[in-house]
Amino acid sequence: MVRLLVLFFGILSISGYSQSYEIKPETQRINNSKVEGYSSKVSAPVDKVEEYWLDYLKENGKTRRKRNYYQVSEFTTSKYGLDSLILVTRVTDVDSLGKVWLGIQSDLGENEKEEKLSYLSEVLEKFTRSYYLHAQQEKIDASEQAAIYMSRNHAKLLKEGEDLKLELNSAEGYKLRLEEQLENVILEIKVLLQKIENNKIDAEQAYQDLQRINKVLEKNKEDLKKIN
Repeated sequence: MVRLLVLFFGILSISGYSQSYEIKPETQRINNSKVEGYSSKVSAPVDKVEEYWLDYLKENGKTRRKRNYYQVSEFTTSKYGLDSLILVTRVTDVDSLGKVWLGIQSDLGENEKEEKLSYLSEVLEKFTRSYYLHAQQEKIDASEQAAIYMSRNHAKLLKEGEDLKLELNSAEGYKLRLEEQLENVILEIKVLLQKIENNKIDAEQAYQDLQRINKVLEKNKEDLKKIN
């Protein structure tokens, strides 16, 4: 239960950023060369953004890890003619949010470069929207799972409450029976104490009677000796 709630509130905190689109042209240096491209600042933690971005790239192309960036080839999605180009990308942390940068490493003419760069902007916009939809769906899934769990837990607690009431009623009935038995035992003890006292008095009286009988017996024996 605790683990589920921690996961639930963790997803809420991760996905609780404002869902804004910050996509703009940006040039970065790759292997001492300036590479033009676009960046998208995604309102989410950098590790989550990078993980989703790399999965997104692998679904649409081939990705190779370089020293401090990734190289992407054969990138094919509907509408975008980027499959013949070598793309480069990296994800960085900006103000605790993830910024995705995507550039073109291939040499292109000015007209073609402008067209392809505009594709990068659309790719990043599509990715950013996809990430927000994914993050929102995670929140929905986590909320549904938490609601299902809490509903079951609520029903379980209600059942436990009813069982506890039954156990309480049984214990109270047992207590009454024990109290009745205790009263009977106390009464029996009183009777036994009285019998012991009466027995003591009877025993004392019997002893006194025995003493008197013995005296009479001795006297009778003496009288017997006097008869010739």
